[in-house]
Amino acid sequence: MQTSSYYRTLVFLIFVQRLGSQSQQVSSLDTLKPGDRLKLNLSSQLVSANGIFSLGFTTMGALDTAYLGVSHTNSRYVPVWIGNREQPASTSQDPFLSVDTTGKLFITHGTNGGDPIELYAGESSKKNNVSVTLLNTGNLVVKEMSSSNGEVILWQSFDHPTDTLLPGMKLGVNHRSGRNRVLTSWFGPLDPAPGAFTLEWDPDVGRLLVRRRGIVYWTSGKLKDYYDELVGLRLKEFDNILTKPDPANLNYNFSVVRSGDEEHFTYSLMNVPELTPDNRNFSGIRLDYQGYLYDRDRPTIAKAGFCYGYDETHANPGCELREQAKCRNDGQTFDFTSGEFRHVNGTPTPAVYDNNSSLSMSDCRESCWNDCECVGYKSGNVSGCVYWRGTHLEFVRTNPPDDSYDNTFVLVSTSSRQGLF
Repeated sequence: MQTSSYYRTLVFLIFVQRLGSQSQQVSSLDTLKPGDRLKLNLSSQLVSANGIFSLGFTTMGALDTAYLGVSHTNSRYVPVWIGNREQPASTSQDPFLSVDTTGKLFITHGTNGGDPIELYAGESSKKNNVSVTLLNTGNLVVKEMSSSNGEVILWQSFDHPTDTLLPGMKLGVNHRSGRNRVLTSWFGPLDPAPGAFTLEWDPDVGRLLVRRRGIVYWTSGKLKDYYDELVGLRLKEFDNILTKPDPANLNYNFSVVRSGDEEHFTYSLMNVPELTPDNRNFSGIRLDYQGYLYDRDRPTIAKAGFCYGYDETHANPGCELREQAKCRNDGQTFDFTSGEFRHVNGTPTPAVYDNNSSLSMSDCRESCWNDCECVGYKSGNVSGCVYWRGTHLEFVRTNPPDDSYDNTFVLVSTSSRQGLF
């Protein structure tokens, strides 16, 4: 299925960074201090000391909204972390990021007012030497330099992940604070708002879980020891991730850390000279809006969003069983293709529109799968879903694909790959 790579390319082409003028420089390359402003332009950015990560405002899709994001510097990929995914700022109001002397971290607007967007509420009283720094790991931290306690971290973005797991970032529950660190997918290819899928660590079994709207769709299986004879390394692997860790592709060191306060999953990168390519020195495991789990140009880790709830051990390992509509069977799937629906007598087949803006692409898929008369779907032009329903219908494919037709998910039989209903 090519839909994931198609939408990744779409995001790369549309994702832009806004340029503009700057009236006030930040204090240093990687640090923001009280009185500084990080503004909506490319020259107003924090860059980690190693140059790998950048923090700045970006726009995507709707160019009138701005998001504060951490990205790999000069990368064509979307941000690995977004601070205001549920509250985009207005580009017309000149948003900027500030920190005050209590450590409060917030986005405010330079023109036409607008309510501040709070990322961290700060402490109850003024602190000494407060600053915001983008670390070499991609972690954005609010810290205080105290004469008695040294450097104290007041807040950090790694405790508030969005859809991407960076090396050193944790998944799991801190029992002392009650915080459960999970990844939550974007709502759509250009909409960073929280979506349908989550990735979390299951400490009871020792595995990763992908849920859709709270229902488990995919599990990694247990973490177990693995010996790479080629390089003589003892590593960890998951049962249901078919590509084993190795220095050239999935160059991951998976680990689980247990303490009195928490149990969490994390990973680091291995680098074996002459075996690990340069492009494997950067990583970010992303859970996308369709339930795909992947990391840049490495092999796909999981296709959780396309688990149909049957025994898919060979085709899509890790998929969990779940109750199905009686009209569906394990010989059916959705195929992403170009063409149009027609009645067998040749007359056009009208689509059914549901303009509910709360429906994500995976909601459209789930709705169509559970509707015994639904034979195809796609996302709406602005929001919602478009369905095709009925009997005695056929899907006429364009070969090669024709850009004049929108790509559609079509219900097909895996044995025949036909679109006749």
